[in-house]
Amino acid sequence: MIHEEIVDINRREFLRTGAHAALAGATGHPQGTKYQVGAYYFPNWAPDPRLERIHGKGWTEWELLKRGEPKFAGHLQPKRPAWGYEDESAPQVFERKIAAAHAAGLSHFIFDWYWYEGKPFLERGLERGYLQAGNKADVRFCLMWANHDWLDPMPCRLDKETRLIFKGTYDSAVFDSAVDYVISHYFREPSYYRIDGAPYFSIYMLKQMVERMGGMEIARVALDRFRQRTRNAGFPDLHLNTVA
Repeated sequence: MIHEEIVDINRREFLRTGAHAALAGATGHPQGTKYQVGAYYFPNWAPDPRLERIHGKGWTEWELLKRGEPKFAGHLQPKRPAWGYEDESAPQVFERKIAAAHAAGLSHFIFDWYWYEGKPFLERGLERGYLQAGNKADVRFCLMWANHDWLDPMPCRLDKETRLIFKGTYDSAVFDSAVDYVISHYFREPSYYRIDGAPYFSIYMLKQMVERMGGMEIARVALDRFRQRTRNAGFPDLHLNTVA
């Protein structure tokens, strides 16, 4: 049984606390504590072939930051990241991210993970960056399946309909192929985040998953298969989480 303590803290207090921990030279997440602190990580800071076909060679979300424009006097735009416009798929880049997260007391990253058209999407930061980093054991990782449609918001305008790029469509067969990839490529990694030995896996939009798979019973059976596949791979169970 997992007992979790819920702490009521607002955003400003949270950021200030994190900054104090980093500035104080925190040595990482204390061993033996009753809590784990994870951070969601959105991986679109390395070129992806499918997005390059849409936006051009070398495109990443850094381009949105570069195009920030001042809207009023004193508005400091564009912002430039302190470490520069780094490519997260480089192991040495992710090593610095891991070191900073570890120093701030994070125990794990929760990577936004996508599966479109029968294969992963925006996976280079995880597979080429984090998983090849020499210090990955300092901050573990897990996945949140971002099972929504991928829309093109660039440029985002109220008078313009957002273009659909990838449809988050999945039946039982698509789901099975995705979870087989997850088990074989990620769950077996020693640095994968587990609770009582069970790999943690989060689903962003559970209601949408149920609807698009064809109903509650079909979705339940699919999740049961996922759990059994995880056990067959040698794990005691699967720890499922849902966000919305």
